[in-house]
Amino acid sequence: MVAVRRGLSRQWLMYLGVLPLSWCWSGSALTAAPTPAASPAAAPVQSSQELDEVSVIGKKLYQIQRELVQAQDAFYGLYNELNTKRDFDIHCTFEAPTGTRIKKRECRLQFINDATAEQAQEMLAGLGSDPPRPANYVEPPELRWMRRQEEYRKNAREVLMSSQELRDLAQKWQDLQGEYDRASKRNRQKDAR
Repeated sequence: MVAVRRGLSRQWLMYLGVLPLSWCWSGSALTAAPTPAASPAAAPVQSSQELDEVSVIGKKLYQIQRELVQAQDAFYGLYNELNTKRDFDIHCTFEAPTGTRIKKRECRLQFINDATAEQAQEMLAGLGSDPPRPANYVEPPELRWMRRQEEYRKNAREVLMSSQELRDLAQKWQDLQGEYDRASKRNRQKDAR
């Protein structure tokens, strides 16, 4: 968002460091101004000419992340509603991986959640017997994914192509992800200085 206001002098803009940003708007009196980077020790221009003030209002990283999560939730909510194969529903939770207390957002297919639960139940059942017995073989979630991924992808394409609203939500998600990635990169670069 860009706000333009009359009233600040060139000297004040140079002091604030926003003058170079202002040059990118064509048609401004600033277009012909000399570059301050050419002579860093040069004194500020002594002019009483009034120029436009340019304010660029950005979002904080956490705000973009919140919007991104909301976009994902909206997408997955509609996807699950349109999807007729419940095994391919997608559910998101915040979980702390083993070895850390820092929770991370995880989104998984229902059939992967089911495979993980079956594997855990079988392992615990084996440990609970006296003497402990070896667990019966249960297909690991990774193998189940390998076996069913083509079926899932075909179904996901069909669901996505069946709804313009879902495609619009996917585009919004993609746009916010790009915005988040760019803002995150800027923050990392700023921290590196």
